[in-house]
Amino acid sequence: MKSLVSFSNRRHLVQTSTFIFPLGLPLAIVNLSNTSTITALYFVPTTKETGSMTSLPRLIACCADGGLYMVEYGDDGQTTIVDLPSR
Repeated sequence: MKSLVSFSNRRHLVQTSTFIFPLGLPLAIVNLSNTSTITALYFVPTTKETGSMTSLPRLIACCADGGLYMVEYGDDGQTTIVDLPSR
């Protein structure tokens, strides 16, 4: 499994890169279409149906207005953003 690091900025961009010192290789840069500030980013452990860990990361982005987004990174370079419903 790769070591990853993610950062966000005021323009709602989330950059995820491999964590290789001194430079990381970008995995993806995604734009969350939200006007609220991103307050936290969390990597979610993912498992395959066989029970083993997968190397494809998922990231939860929490926003100040209560919005939650899950970013799923694919092995083919595709990234999916899911707007998680709030209660």
